[in-house]
Amino acid sequence: MKARPILFSSPMVRALLEGSKTQTRRVVNPQPSPCDHEQYNRYNGRVVPTEFFRDEDGSYACSICGNMAMDDMRCRYGVPGDLLWVRETLWVVGEGFDYAADGELAAEINDTNAGLWARYGHEDGPDIHPTKIPSIFMPRWASRLTLRLTDVRVQRLTAISEDDAEAEGLLIFNEDGNLYYSGTAPDQDNWFKQPELWFCDDPYAAYLALWDSINGEGACAKDPWVWALTFDVIKANVDHVLKEAA
Repeated sequence: MKARPILFSSPMVRALLEGSKTQTRRVVNPQPSPCDHEQYNRYNGRVVPTEFFRDEDGSYACSICGNMAMDDMRCRYGVPGDLLWVRETLWVVGEGFDYAADGELAAEINDTNAGLWARYGHEDGPDIHPTKIPSIFMPRWASRLTLRLTDVRVQRLTAISEDDAEAEGLLIFNEDGNLYYSGTAPDQDNWFKQPELWFCDDPYAAYLALWDSINGEGACAKDPWVWALTFDVIKANVDHVLKEAA
């Protein structure tokens, strides 16, 4: 069992905490060479190549013909059973820190936080204004969420199913089931500024809109191969999880 870090934005952290997010997709780099097989897909009414699945030896092969995607293709996020510890934005305040996702007081670890103050050039600690620590710099000991991988697949982005799209953390807006994605909050004074993105009864379309909003307009049209990671969310630091499993 290995443990690796993974970055999430504050809205996605909230979805993890609420239990609505049990999947994430990350672009495969480098992109694999696809087989010629294709399957129907709803995106723009066209078809996309089939998925690659992990073989017993840890390599990835076409689900139809068994051809290898890439001889040296390995998921940098791990394999089922491995752990991912979530990196998120922090605010250092006084002798402790707050999670940016929900402002919940995280901990009071004075010695370690003193090191953080010094690292960011604030020797006086509590006497200064709160300091923002980007998620990329979150230390492992400060992480409060651990993800245990249960499935790792390789597929085209647009091959995502409606169920998988909902598992990406889409939020239910009302009792009728209209969906809006949990990206950056829309203009509070104009909720219908982007109705085709924010209010949608189709989780497939809503997720692809979310992808474009994060990765830039036209990102979906490139239809990259992605790691489709499924996981269980554990609300505990990864070192605690590893200790319990030992």
